[in-house]
Amino acid sequence: MLADDSTDDVQRLLNDQKRKELAERYGAVFPQGHTDLPAEVESEWLDHVEAFEREYENAEQMTVREFIGSPATPPAEDIADSELDAELNQLFGILTRNDITVTFPPQIDDREKYRFLYEDLLNEEMMDIRIPGMRHCFIYEELLDDDEDDLAA
Repeated sequence: MLADDSTDDVQRLLNDQKRKELAERYGAVFPQGHTDLPAEVESEWLDHVEAFEREYENAEQMTVREFIGSPATPPAEDIADSELDAELNQLFGILTRNDITVTFPPQIDDREKYRFLYEDLLNEEMMDIRIPGMRHCFIYEELLDDDEDDLAA
């Protein structure tokens, strides 16, 4: 048991050092004081923070369309009702393979989902950051709110 405690103490010291390095190099801000996370879990999390910061530092801004490889997708008005389900599933598949998640409220129908993806999401700007296990998440209502804010400005 003592060996586990000393290993944990050493890992916590290493984690403290890693937090200081991240703060100095990237301006990362961490809460002060002891964390309830196990030291090994915190170490992994800090590694992910560092990987993100490295990617972000060199990332280019691009549209979601560019990020997913500019697939040939038809506009919503060109899709027959009988083909909508297949086209929507295809587009969701492309987004998923590129680690992009989009959430919609339950009342949004498939045609509006496709229209939103095609007209709004694919033209949305994002950073070209690709880290295994990281997902880019977009929320329907938040992007619509941004559009409304842009119109008011």
